[in-house]
Amino acid sequence: MTTKRHIRLEPCSGWLAALLIVLISGAVPVWAQTADSSGSDGAAASGTPPERRPARLGDSLAVDPGQEWTPGTQSPADRSDELRRKLSLGRNALDAGNLLTPFDASALNYFRQALAVDPGNAEASAGLDTVAQRLIDSASQQLDAGNRRAAQATATTVAEFRPGLPALAELRSRLDRSARLETLAARLQEAQTAGVLLMPLESSALGVLDQMLLLDPQNETALAGAEALLASVTEQVLSGAQSGDYQTAFELLDLTDSAIAATESQVIDPSLLVALREQVTGRQTDGWRSDLAELERLLAGDELEQVEEGLVALASSGYPGDLQPLRTRVERRRLILSYEPGSIFADNLSNGISGPSMVVIPSGRYFMGSPAGEDGRNEREGPIREITFAIPFALARTEVTVAQFAAFVAATGYQTTAERIGGGQVYDGDTGGFSAANDVTFRDDYSGDPADGELPVIHVSWDDANAYASWLSEQTGQAYRLPSEAEFEYAQRAGTTDPYYWGDGSPPETLENLTGSRDQFRDWSWPNAFSRYGDGYWGPAPAASFTPNPWNLHDLGGNVLEWTADCFEESLENVPSDGRAWQVRPCSNRSLRGGGWAVAPTMARSASRASASAQRASPLVGFRVARDL
Repeated sequence: MTTKRHIRLEPCSGWLAALLIVLISGAVPVWAQTADSSGSDGAAASGTPPERRPARLGDSLAVDPGQEWTPGTQSPADRSDELRRKLSLGRNALDAGNLLTPFDASALNYFRQALAVDPGNAEASAGLDTVAQRLIDSASQQLDAGNRRAAQATATTVAEFRPGLPALAELRSRLDRSARLETLAARLQEAQTAGVLLMPLESSALGVLDQMLLLDPQNETALAGAEALLASVTEQVLSGAQSGDYQTAFELLDLTDSAIAATESQVIDPSLLVALREQVTGRQTDGWRSDLAELERLLAGDELEQVEEGLVALASSGYPGDLQPLRTRVERRRLILSYEPGSIFADNLSNGISGPSMVVIPSGRYFMGSPAGEDGRNEREGPIREITFAIPFALARTEVTVAQFAAFVAATGYQTTAERIGGGQVYDGDTGGFSAANDVTFRDDYSGDPADGELPVIHVSWDDANAYASWLSEQTGQAYRLPSEAEFEYAQRAGTTDPYYWGDGSPPETLENLTGSRDQFRDWSWPNAFSRYGDGYWGPAPAASFTPNPWNLHDLGGNVLEWTADCFEESLENVPSDGRAWQVRPCSNRSLRGGGWAVAPTMARSASRASASAQRASPLVGFRVARDL
């Protein structure tokens, strides 16, 4: 069994009693407080005010004041020396750049210890401000160098002892902006990798770049991204234009414009897009010109199916021009190709009757006019001109008949020139010449008697003939007109080069109503006539009474002279090489072509030319019509 020992405290001296109290209570008197084991002021180094200790022993023991013992305290002089020493050490540490490390010898530690000695010391407080500002400057440099984590750690340290500095708030704002930019940069990389450039805005490269530049207009990553975005859009747009896919190119430009407008973004300069659009438009316009030129080439080669496909493609590409004229030409060419040269057709009129029978005249070329030395040649038949007909046309098989012209007058109430001015001329069998007749009209024959409906209409002026052709155009919707001189000679020659389509001299058989030596009326005969030739008619013969020429046309070299569309000129120098009529204003005289029942044999030559006033109505002159195919 353990025996308890009792300790009895005997009265002792004052200092010994105090020591025992300290050992029992653990309290350390002021005079026993020292710096921490490192030799620095522990309480100050910890960054917290030192714990207050009893200034007097009686404060802890509640003894009678008369028996109080007070340990030794630091005199004011000692405290002043300590403050100067800490401030000096702080300044030296600042000069050495030891702001935080080593901690025991850092400016931060010394100035905090100085404040522990003198909490209101202005120099120590200013020293801590300096430490904080230099740390903030250092953190800014770290941030500029891209070391955001180090800058964040420095800002955290400053916040522990100077949390209210405006510069710290600005640094934290920059850190926050840097963190957001870092996140956005990662999103930008994702959008670029995925090829999401414009839409949807929230996750597109454009949308992310817009946010980045709002945070930092000079951000290098964002500026490089914007340049890359513009380059990508430009490449895709020009690639589409290069391949002819202008629709895709314009759609991408429109999408880019819409995206920029939706966010009021400045990522891409709108003026650059305008310039890019103009570039694509220019390429498209050049492409359209090239396409149209190719269609013209195909049309000239009668590749009509390819032309129609090209027209569809042009329309689909947004071509702004009118393609209908080209479509009409294709349809017209298709119709032309459906006609065989020499084939005959007739257009229906609105009243149900048929128009004149028309013959398809082939395309081709020939030499218009007569060579020097041709018997009966006149200077007005030169110089010789090469004429080319790129496309066929149609020419009436015969002259317009009395019956056909009467249908026109009945339908329109038209009055001929002879009816308006009061007469014309008729053949006088008593004198063998022509005399005036005040009451003659298109309904009369060459002698003034009522005309048979199958006779070629005569006593009509150029104006009357042109009015009839215009009426046919209105009735049929086709382009009827008077033939040009070049067309008439081309058709009259029918591929021949001799003076007459049958050769030279008198016809070998009865081919035309001409002045022949065997023709006779009463006691009259032709003083200038084809020898040993007679056709049995004195005066015009009914249309198509004789054999047609090689191109299935009747009476081009005889029967009656015929009006053409040309203004008459004393040479062929200005005749259009494509076979069109020579037209000038004013035009008082019109050209006449073909031979006739009462004209000299040389006028039946293919190159022969004559003229008359456009107002003249004669028993020698009629007309036939032409039609564009």
